[in-house]
Amino acid sequence: MRKIRIAVLDTGFDFYRQLRNPIAYSACFLDKAQPFDQHGHGSCIITLLDSIGTNLEFYNMTVLNQKKIGKLSFLKNALRTAIELDVDIINLSLGIENSVIDSELESFLKTCDEKKIILVTTSSNLGKNNYLMSYDNIISIQRKDNVSKSFLLPKLGAFFVENTPRILPWLNGTYKLSGANSFLTPLLIKKLYQINEEVQNLEDSFKLLLKLSASDILSRNNNDCNIQRELPIDQSLCEQIRLRLKSNTSKLYDEHNQLILSNATNVNITGLVNLIEDITNRAYIYDSLWLQDIMFVENLSNRLLLMRER
Repeated sequence: MRKIRIAVLDTGFDFYRQLRNPIAYSACFLDKAQPFDQHGHGSCIITLLDSIGTNLEFYNMTVLNQKKIGKLSFLKNALRTAIELDVDIINLSLGIENSVIDSELESFLKTCDEKKIILVTTSSNLGKNNYLMSYDNIISIQRKDNVSKSFLLPKLGAFFVENTPRILPWLNGTYKLSGANSFLTPLLIKKLYQINEEVQNLEDSFKLLLKLSASDILSRNNNDCNIQRELPIDQSLCEQIRLRLKSNTSKLYDEHNQLILSNATNVNITGLVNLIEDITNRAYIYDSLWLQDIMFVENLSNRLLLMRER
């Protein structure tokens, strides 16, 4: 069976990270630049997608610079190339805020629809409208509390989920805590992949995906207001984690064993992942730990106990 070909139009990829699936194509559509990630966003998306399964093939297309900014011409050239390369899915964790209709872009989007290429996008974290989300043939995912005011009529394939920050892979083997909308698209593609594992037909799998509810995509309760301190299942493990965190100079947790969000820098979150990997004796599994899992040391110890026992 042919691998599912996913084109990721983003900031590029940091080849420091090892992937389970191959990058079959890599190109930069910026002016005089290389397809190497200098921001972290594209690397995060591809790494999250890589964790979905092993029947994938990536097409790394850089359309955004180190400030995560690009031109519409970069995007259109990348779309043209993705179509020519006969990809199956195009991940667009970006937005076009310009509402002026572009005939060339319209033509590319129509071609994707005709060729049954699945496009996945999201909304701006600032609540601004994304030009791409108005198309019926483009599926989207975003936080419930981040719905654009101009996006009043939810269409088929628009998923609104509960979402909080989670620990995500970043540049040079580092990690960060983020709840940005753009990192939700891999969850949608993951569900599509899982359906296709049974159906063995991507077009039919896509039709089944459209029938799902948002809770089928992200089922956990990710409400910031409902984060509660748990009772530790293993008191000794909880104490071990507490002492190790206390000896760390990062000050990621306060004296009450609660996460200090202002100190959740990339450096400190990376240090926490190193501690997690040391305690569980396994590599950190992406999407394993969300904000409610690490908000209190007690919660963290319970999650690590489950991860260690798997």
